[in-house]
Amino acid sequence: MRDTVIFDPDDINSAFAELTARWIASGEVAYPRLIEAVDRINAMINRHDWDAVATHFAGAEYINHRQLAQSADGTIDDWLSSMQTTRSLVPDLWVELAEVLARCAIGIVGRMALKGTSTDGAAIEIPFVVLLLLDGERVTRLEAFDEDQRDMALARLQELSRPV
Repeated sequence: MRDTVIFDPDDINSAFAELTARWIASGEVAYPRLIEAVDRINAMINRHDWDAVATHFAGAEYINHRQLAQSADGTIDDWLSSMQTTRSLVPDLWVELAEVLARCAIGIVGRMALKGTSTDGAAIEIPFVVLLLLDGERVTRLEAFDEDQRDMALARLQELSRPV
């Protein structure tokens, strides 16, 4: 172990930001601005700053490939509403980017998890895979996949990042 940093248990955003900064400083990260933007967006979600989230996701295309999805034809507003509803059931809800599976100049595919404790005290962890395309700090596309659809998400990123 080389360094130790201690964070307040309620300050998950600072811990993730520190890890991201160290990862980028290692020089091993392609597209560091993209990774930093994703980190800031996750921090907004973790702060439950729904107005800021809505601003960053405004006009984005949304496709839900998950098996238990209500509809693949939902909108980004449906996704935001679902997040807010989940937050009402899981007051300490946070989003964790567990692993960046792929990245390119316009987006990432990551293994994510929604975590927290429900209002009745049950620990919640909902794993999924997400494809996120960005234009600077603005999300242009969000696609959600079940964990076993990882290859599908990676193929979609390749498809969407091809020059036209």
